[in-house]
Amino acid sequence: MTAASDLDGFRSEVSEWVQSNFPSALKGFDLGADSPSDKGVSGEFRAWRQALADKGWGTPTWPKEYGGAGRSDPEAKVIRQEIAKAGAFNPIPPMTGMGVTMVGPTILEYGTDEQKAKHLPGIASGEVRWCLGLSEPNAGSDLASLSTKAVDEGDAFILNGQKIWTSGAHISQWCGAVVRTDPKAKKRDGISFVMLPMDQKGVETRLIKLISGASPFCETFFNEARADKSDLLGDLNDGWSVVKRLLQHERQSQTSAPAAVKIDQEPLQEQAKRYVGTLEDGTLADPDLRLRVVENLMDAEAH
Repeated sequence: MTAASDLDGFRSEVSEWVQSNFPSALKGFDLGADSPSDKGVSGEFRAWRQALADKGWGTPTWPKEYGGAGRSDPEAKVIRQEIAKAGAFNPIPPMTGMGVTMVGPTILEYGTDEQKAKHLPGIASGEVRWCLGLSEPNAGSDLASLSTKAVDEGDAFILNGQKIWTSGAHISQWCGAVVRTDPKAKKRDGISFVMLPMDQKGVETRLIKLISGASPFCETFFNEARADKSDLLGDLNDGWSVVKRLLQHERQSQTSAPAAVKIDQEPLQEQAKRYVGTLEDGTLADPDLRLRVVENLMDAEAH
């Protein structure tokens, strides 16, 4: 446990560093809405991201050897607070898609030393973006019914199938996917979690057109896509355990996120309606997303 006096000293160090390194040109930059190139601040944005990465503050609690800072949870909280207090922001987590919040923590728990060394530094620096291939057209709320197959071909798995609602798949470099590696086993017993590069001939992404026009969601098609055996996360046919932990990290990232000042924020269910549209009775058009929104609202109410 970090002593209060030590935290006070650390807070002063963090505050001074942020004040000295955060580019003044980024003051007022809206990370969720603004584009660095459109605002003419691409150079300053890259410099700020790199400065945070060099400090390990993109993922401050991760070990230093994997790009983190080896800091305690209280120290990480101080870093977040002082960045916000200075009117600054940490672009690394959103730049990695599902990397910082879900994939990285799961690799830290289930990954081999080689997998950690290969994948974690790129996430910690904000240079590698990850998406997740979980839901399928016929396997949404019942994820264990997935049908995407991964066939053992020696030093690799060959994937064939389709994923849906893969957020940011079209701009991601890597994907973590749950696939069926033993079709003869019971639903949850024949599933594995593999990691594969998106930049290959066997992977195709298509943006899902939504009623709002813009869309972060994709359909992702695997057609003889390749995932190296060395990128099997966890044990073969035990991917259900991995994905459960992955989703626990998702929930933890939502419930432990620092509070922010929000004025007239549009309710989550209304945002979802704008994205995917509604049925005649006013409910969300996508049943899987509808279930996720309900679970999120219930979880938020419980906390």
